[in-house]
Amino acid sequence: MQHQRIKLRWEAIEKENQAIKIAKEQGIKYVPIVFENEDTPKQLLARSRYIIAKKTNEWTPNQKVRAELLFKIYPHLHQAYKHTLEFRNIYEQTSKELAKEQFLNWIEKTKLLKLNDF
Repeated sequence: MQHQRIKLRWEAIEKENQAIKIAKEQGIKYVPIVFENEDTPKQLLARSRYIIAKKTNEWTPNQKVRAELLFKIYPHLHQAYKHTLEFRNIYEQTSKELAKEQFLNWIEKTKLLKLNDF
């Protein structure tokens, strides 16, 4: 998850740098995209580091707003987040046989979703 978030953040930084360069060449002031929570894309990705490491019931109200926005803009991050939670839930199983079955199913789902970072 963090690898995907960091990759997206570097892409946002590069995109913003290009936009700044173009604005400078045109002699206009660069105004970054600002979301409703007043984060820019690179800020949103930087500030969501701990959000994707926590379960949804552990989020603060600000983190809930940020996560909702993050997952709306980057739906593949939301898919990866949910898949990560599924993996974490396997460890809450008390039956080894059931946990093993769930783990094998999780691996198959990972392949189907083409989540290569997993």
